[in-house]
Amino acid sequence: GLIAGGGVCGMEMKRIDRAAFWGIPALFLLAAVFHFLYGWSGQSPAVGLLAPVNESVFEHMKMMALPAALWWGLWGLKTPRPGAWYTAGLAAAVTSALAVPLLFYGYTGALGRESFAADLLITLLAIGAGQLLGRHLLRRSRGIPAPAALLLTACLLSALALLTLFPPQIPLFRDAVSGTYGLLRAG
Repeated sequence: GLIAGGGVCGMEMKRIDRAAFWGIPALFLLAAVFHFLYGWSGQSPAVGLLAPVNESVFEHMKMMALPAALWWGLWGLKTPRPGAWYTAGLAAAVTSALAVPLLFYGYTGALGRESFAADLLITLLAIGAGQLLGRHLLRRSRGIPAPAALLLTACLLSALALLTLFPPQIPLFRDAVSGTYGLLRAG
């Protein structure tokens, strides 16, 4: 089942721990790369579907999801339990992405202002939360079948890309610097 009966041996435990813990600094650096990728690409719309196109909270959620899904997906390529690894990747991607607005709006609501240092800490905490949940799921569950986990991950990433193309005109999607939404250039 999804929750119980993972049946993980000692070697697999070490692999899980390496994937989870090394993923925190690796994904932090990868998130930094993703943060600037759209600008470095000359503002390519294709790159903008994957990487943040502005400074909105939503685009920073997107910056968490794809790297986490890729990280766990690559670790899961050579395993007898791909469903568990891909499920961990999906859970890590969703958790990391959802942690961003929760932490951002939590601290800005409490303090009444933004802080670059706090935003960096949010990135680290969001990644850490995703990695720890992925680790927990791998140690304790079989996950869902690999094709289902991959399909759900593709749906998540597709939804994020579509929301970059067609963002709702609400604060979550608004770039506080430019007033733009997604790939649209009109505020």
